[in-house]
Amino acid sequence: MFKIEIKSTETKLVQGTSQKSGKAYSFHTQQAYAHVEGKAYPVEFRITLENGAPSFSVGAYTIAPSSFYVDKFGNLSISPKLVKA
Repeated sequence: MFKIEIKSTETKLVQGTSQKSGKAYSFHTQQAYAHVEGKAYPVEFRITLENGAPSFSVGAYTIAPSSFYVDKFGNLSISPKLVKA
């Protein structure tokens, strides 16, 4: 698996109202970097934190095997859960 790197504990609050249901939502994201094979530099992405979970500490991580699942349409999906490397 590839390496995930967290460089800051800062999080961003995302909130709004669902256009479909009209219900309010809010969650936190954290900036991370994926070291992808064949790429010269890490690829920046945002990981969604579980409700109420603290931010990830600075350091190197991998993706836990439990992150992968088959969704209701039979597609392989991922809900990233990071594990300290």
